[in-house]
Amino acid sequence: MIKRIKSKFGSLWKFIPGVVSVSHYNKYGRYDQKKVEKHLTYSSLAKQLVKAHPNLIKNFLAQKRVLSKPGQKSMFGNMVLENISGEVKGHTATNFYRLLVDGRAFFIKEIKRGKQGSSFDPRYDSPQVQIKAAEIAREKIKSIKELENVEVVKTHLGFSGSDSLFLVTDYHPGYSLDQIKYDKELSKKYPGANKESARLLNQLESAFAKTRITDFGPQNILFVPSTGKFVLIDLRLV
Repeated sequence: MIKRIKSKFGSLWKFIPGVVSVSHYNKYGRYDQKKVEKHLTYSSLAKQLVKAHPNLIKNFLAQKRVLSKPGQKSMFGNMVLENISGEVKGHTATNFYRLLVDGRAFFIKEIKRGKQGSSFDPRYDSPQVQIKAAEIAREKIKSIKELENVEVVKTHLGFSGSDSLFLVTDYHPGYSLDQIKYDKELSKKYPGANKESARLLNQLESAFAKTRITDFGPQNILFVPSTGKFVLIDLRLV
C-alpha cells in the first residue's frame, strides 16, 4: 500500500535537500516557496530496500551524475544503474534510468527543473499526481473481466526536490502499442498485440469515462511478451 507522509523517511531526507510537495504551484507553473510543504510518497517495498541498503539513495544520486549519455551503465555494490533515455520516448521527463537491485528491476523517471520536456505541466505530471492516477485506474479495472490481461504499473517512490522530481516504478521489458504498430518487425512478431489495441482502448475509455484519468493511449500501454500482459504507464489526471 502506498503511504503518504510529511515526516522524515530515513536517508532520503538527508540526501535530497529541500524535498517538497509539488501540489503548491501558482498559476504560472512556478513554485510559490511560501506555501511549500515537505512531502514524500513511497511503498512498503521502497522502505524495505532503503532499510536493507542504507546508501541506496546516496549511491543512486552519485552514480547518475556520471551517466550523462544514454546507454551508459554503472555498478555499485550489487546494484546496476543504466541510463536508458535512448530507449524511452517522453515529452515531460529529462532522463530515464533502469535500476537493478536485489534481482528486481525498477524504472526511474527524472524531471530536472529548467530542463524538463516541452509538454511538462506540474499540475498533471508531478509524481504525486501520477501515483494518484495509477491508484484510481487500478481500482477501476480490477473487476472488469475484459481487462483481466491489463495491469497498472506499480509505483514505489515519488518525490520532488529543489532540483529534480523523480518517479520510481517497476520496470517492464516490453514495447508500447505505438512501437508495435509502426515497427514492421515488431508488428510481425506480435500480431496479437496489434489486434488487441483497438479493443483495449475502447474498454479503457469506457472504464475511465467518469474519472479524470487521461493519457491511456497506445504510447502509454506496454505489451510485455514474457507475460502476455498489457501494462498502463504514465497516466495523468486532468
